[in-house]
Amino acid sequence: MIPKEYRISKREQVSKKNILLEVRGRFSYLPGQYIPVYVPFLGVASFPICSYDKKMLQFLVNTDSKIGKELTKYKERSKIFIYKPFGRGLDVKKFEEKHAVIILNRTGLPIARALVQYLESKKQKINDIIIYTGFNKPANMFFVKDIKRWSQKHNVFTTSLETGKQWYGHLGSIITLLRKVSIPASSTIAVLAGEKTTKQIIEFLLEKKYDKKMIQMLVNSKLSWHNKRSGQCLIKDTYLCVDGPVIPYTEYERLML
Repeated sequence: MIPKEYRISKREQVSKKNILLEVRGRFSYLPGQYIPVYVPFLGVASFPICSYDKKMLQFLVNTDSKIGKELTKYKERSKIFIYKPFGRGLDVKKFEEKHAVIILNRTGLPIARALVQYLESKKQKINDIIIYTGFNKPANMFFVKDIKRWSQKHNVFTTSLETGKQWYGHLGSIITLLRKVSIPASSTIAVLAGEKTTKQIIEFLLEKKYDKKMIQMLVNSKLSWHNKRSGQCLIKDTYLCVDGPVIPYTEYERLML
């Protein structure tokens, strides 16, 4: 498989350690999928897609890795080499005629952004969108403009473990936030959070008797590339780079618990 050459059409610093890159072209992908980027002499790394648009693709680059750091040097109009999106995305059809509930922390924000853009494009088929999001501290927030825009159109509940300058929102873990609100019973729930947070959220949802079949999980901590070669993403008999990173809760239960 050979990567395709594009030109970066947009570059935006969204936080101290994250940049958004955009390329234009014809794409087919789902919220939850990742995009592999090839950097000459360094190799390939995968990044979460954070948009939903058939004529362009945006992805979030974390600058902690060698390839991520190298990509920070790229400017608008720079050449970039990318492969086709890979992995299993969210089962978006399950959100039709339902309350679309998105529970996330910082890890899941890029995919949540893609999901919200998708759901908004299909608004006549969605009852409503409810978002619960948590951060360690306000300074760690990114896509702040998106969260503010969501708040104007949807039900958005945000919490932080620590207070900060001009923070007037809820203080505490995302679980404390969930216990103060009510999730409609007829919901499709996307849990886009880190592993420790995910366990707490699932315990809460099961305690409240929500349907396991309507819960979709993000498992990206062991995500590698989509060719199975590294084996880093293998859990039992499942390669997350092919059969994930989004999996139904019933499958998550078998693999992770």
